[in-house]
Amino acid sequence: MAKKKTKKKKRKSPAAALSKYKDSFAETVKFLIIEAGIINTRREPKWGLIAKLLGVTNETILQWRHQSGKHYKEEFAKACQEGIDAATAGKVKLNIISMATMPVREKTLEVRIVGPKPPPAGWNKPDYLEWAKKHLKLKFGKKDTIATIRRAIKIECAKRKVEKLVVVGEKRKNKVDLGAAKIIVANVGPKKDRWLSKEAVVLEGDTFAEAMAKALKSKDRPK
Repeated sequence: MAKKKTKKKKRKSPAAALSKYKDSFAETVKFLIIEAGIINTRREPKWGLIAKLLGVTNETILQWRHQSGKHYKEEFAKACQEGIDAATAGKVKLNIISMATMPVREKTLEVRIVGPKPPPAGWNKPDYLEWAKKHLKLKFGKKDTIATIRRAIKIECAKRKVEKLVVVGEKRKNKVDLGAAKIIVANVGPKKDRWLSKEAVVLEGDTFAEAMAKALKSKDRPK
């Protein structure tokens, strides 16, 4: 039997794909990046998916975006850049907010007298000798009695007592960074809704939300 001849699919020429451009694509691509959030974990546009949604190839998107491209579309390129800028700004805002609410470990310190503590009474002589050598670097003679050794250990331990700041407690809390809060309220969101900076009184124990509320209350709308 003769093999059936299959018709080869004709590849679409780049020119044919480029002819698909519509004026509405500029607003569409900006919407896809900013509103639909078609960005990757690095907050960069997913050009492959955007191209698919527009019904074109990645290469076509590049041709429209890049000024050096043969089929450069200025409005489309401008819209893409605005989308990229918005995605980058979003990343910066997230970093600022993260910085403003950075968790820290708060340690409670107290002055304590620290130093070696003599061993309890009732030990035998070899145990005292071993402890004194290990902890105080003291050496005794064979004729030294237990009473003599204990007295010497007690005196040496007293000499080594010192006052020292020690950690007696620790807890996690969100550190309020007022500087970062000011950056957020002055730069996040549409320009008409941003606030000019004024000093806000923020207490040590304020949470980030409380600090932000005080910062907002102490702002003036731009003229």
